[in-house]
Amino acid sequence: QDHHVLNRHGVTIEEVERDLTPEEREALAKAAREQALQQERDRALLGTYLNVEEIEMLRDRRIQLIDAQSRVTRRYLITLEEQLGKLQVEAEKFSLPGADEDDDRPPMPAALAEDIASTRATISEYQQDLLRAATEKERVRAKFGEDIRRFRELKAKESEQARRAGVKPSG
Repeated sequence: QDHHVLNRHGVTIEEVERDLTPEEREALAKAAREQALQQERDRALLGTYLNVEEIEMLRDRRIQLIDAQSRVTRRYLITLEEQLGKLQVEAEKFSLPGADEDDDRPPMPAALAEDIASTRATISEYQQDLLRAATEKERVRAKFGEDIRRFRELKAKESEQARRAGVKPSG
């Protein structure tokens, strides 16, 4: 426990803090690591950008890249869906395995069934890619939004420190 060291007159000459528990020491170490990481991120942010407009331009370029990739994916999906439609029309000429005994169509060739399955799987993959792109776009917006917020905060702090020191702030 915390305690005070007193001289012979009963006057406190030293305050001794209690020993920290291992959990408390770990929490303090974790907080120190997080603070060091934040300071490093802050230095990188201030060293990379001169103003908010630069951050916004980079954000917009990244979003444009994601949008361009999504447009290519959507065009390819249209092609795949057309291809699947043609395969399904072709498949109507054949009976499916386990079909009604009265069906006089020949059985579907294995290669056609494989093509249909493969095309459906590829369509599904590309649809997932579009969902991931939308998620990535939101992640990029959020990350850059946080960078802009932090940049403004750091610049305001810089300006306040410069004002107090009587120096014209940079940026």
